[in-house]
Amino acid sequence: MNMKKEQLKMEINIEDFELLQKSIQLPRGYLLTRFKKGLEDSWADLLNSSSFDSEWSINRIEDYFSCEYRLNGSAAVIYNERVISATFASVHSGLCLPTPCRITDLSSENNVHTGIFDYVATHPEYRGKGLSKVVCISILDYFFTEMCYKRVVLNTDDWRLPAISLYFSLGFNPIINSDSVSIRWKKINKDLERTKK
Repeated sequence: MNMKKEQLKMEINIEDFELLQKSIQLPRGYLLTRFKKGLEDSWADLLNSSSFDSEWSINRIEDYFSCEYRLNGSAAVIYNERVISATFASVHSGLCLPTPCRITDLSSENNVHTGIFDYVATHPEYRGKGLSKVVCISILDYFFTEMCYKRVVLNTDDWRLPAISLYFSLGFNPIINSDSVSIRWKKINKDLERTKK
């Protein structure tokens, strides 16, 4: 029986984000924006082209963005009226938390001062232009500046080497909470070194 591995976790804190070079030029004709009505089919196409486990429909996109927190915490690069790169904020335990800088419950494991990245994607036809980095920086800025978070986390898979390389370039670090996770990260680092040669 082939068991799916638990996703790996990475984190970045506000101090590391403040060191990051944030000014990245988009190619001419490309626009960075938040979620816009009328582009739901384009969001669904993007997510369906990006090797995620579930199927995305226009209804699912509309439902996903019904949460104001996720709506405000979206970033997309649009080209020719089409979403070609995007990511968005995930919610804590299914709760919408739309009030920035006012929530102080630091006790739960779903600490509301921790942002969660969700579904970083760039359409295969547009990869290699730095668009994922642009949307990630936009959402990190949302988390740290608008929401006043101190930390951001994300989940990823061992085989997503280009994404992991991007996360390292943004200042994310692995969360290593077991020997087996440590072994997986050692292999990933070796694989990343091999791809640089």
